[in-house]
Amino acid sequence: MVQIKKLFQIILLLIPAVFIILSYALKSPLWHIGTALSLFLPVSFLDVCKRRENLWIFLFVAVYSLPFNIWVFKIVASFFSYSYSKFGTYVYALLVFFVAFSVEELAFATITRIIWKRQYKLFSQEFLDL
Repeated sequence: MVQIKKLFQIILLLIPAVFIILSYALKSPLWHIGTALSLFLPVSFLDVCKRRENLWIFLFVAVYSLPFNIWVFKIVASFFSYSYSKFGTYVYALLVFFVAFSVEELAFATITRIIWKRQYKLFSQEFLDL
């Protein structure tokens, strides 16, 4: 029974990775949306994530949104490659990359707080008083 539960947990962790691979292979934005929605599956079912859903969503989004952000980076770099120098193009594309990453993290944090209202505090009061 314990091995079946561990297998189920591993499968839950791999579902977003499968969606990422499919989104790259099929080059469809709908699969990126599927990846975003599938990030909530492991958080909702794994015991480790209970009462710490915001932290785990932050970590999952940081890992699983990289391919999407790299895809956005390539689009922005190709769009501005004729307007700016090569260095300016990459600096601007990196700026868009980090802004997109920040917006994704904030959006997922807000959605997570709406879904799971009761969570443990990440920092104790003694830590915040330092």
